[in-house]
Amino acid sequence: MATESDSHGEVRPGRIRRKVGLEMPLSGRIWRETRLAFGPPLWHDILVACCLLAVPAWLFSRFVLALPVIGRFPFWVWAAVGLGGVWALLSSERMVVDLARRTYFRLEGKGPLKTVSRGSIDEFDALVLMTEQYPVPTLSGRLVIYRLVFYWKESREPLLIAAREEKTIKRSDPLNAGSGALRVSGEQFARLMGVPFFDNSWFHSKKPLPPV
Repeated sequence: MATESDSHGEVRPGRIRRKVGLEMPLSGRIWRETRLAFGPPLWHDILVACCLLAVPAWLFSRFVLALPVIGRFPFWVWAAVGLGGVWALLSSERMVVDLARRTYFRLEGKGPLKTVSRGSIDEFDALVLMTEQYPVPTLSGRLVIYRLVFYWKESREPLLIAAREEKTIKRSDPLNAGSGALRVSGEQFARLMGVPFFDNSWFHSKKPLPPV
């Protein structure tokens, strides 16, 4: 089923695809002026690597180095940290866009069965900036979530949340009050790729990839 656009420029997928797992914080960056890379930030990858090393570090420290301080923490604590790293690793997605060749490479999916896909930039329908108003109010104002979302023509690929930011805005401010930085990034990415960009940050949109 093909995608469609309403009078406000909102692009809707032909069918909703749901995801299992965490929504990893992704960010886009320009690499050597020839590629766009979308994936978890460096600090996130370092944190995941540290979690994955928790169990091997415990075993090495406990039985090889015989450090007494390690024994104060039970094994299940280290195992839980390691499992958290595995879950985060399996929940991550990545995409690299080659601007010179006008192609993309994507690692998609939640869990151990991920899909590797390649294609042309011409397959992209649009890049959309969306706003989700968090239902739980805060003392300092309203919590909103801004997302840059890639749509593919005819829903050839599941949506990709390329960037995500959380902002707290005043109750009297419009929903797009904190979307400036992400809007600038989205316009730049769309211009480099040559795809349409829609700014829908001024009204509430549901989570584009609802969990199962």
